Amino acid sequence: MERSRPEFSLGSPRSARTRSPPDFIAAATLGAMRFQKPDRGPVRRTTLMDDVLETRPDARRVLWEEFKLPCYDCEVALYETVEQGCSYRGIDPDVMVARLNACTLGPEPTDEDEEEG
Repeated sequence: MERSRPEFSLGSPRSARTRSPPDFIAAATLGAMRFQKPDRGPVRRTTLMDDVLETRPDARRVLWEEFKLPCYDCEVALYETVEQGCSYRGIDPDVMVARLNACTLGPEPTDEDEEEG
């Protein structure tokens, strides 16, 4: 017997439509299970917020003080890109990208750091 994906009902109780789990649930699961090293290149619109926070120690302060974003304390940062975060909050992504690129990179993690984590 073949197993099918569970169906989730979305919308009002009157809605008879059912759908597969929303994409953001799948993305959250994948984001939380990432095993790759964070991207240490320049910040782009498509860079994950989590990568920015892990590679640039000043980014936490910049995101909070200049943009009022508590990304350092949010699980959505695991799978949300800079552009997505900006679009939800009405922030110009080019301004944020420029400001995050101005943040200095932290030290490159060593093999010993990875074994401890």
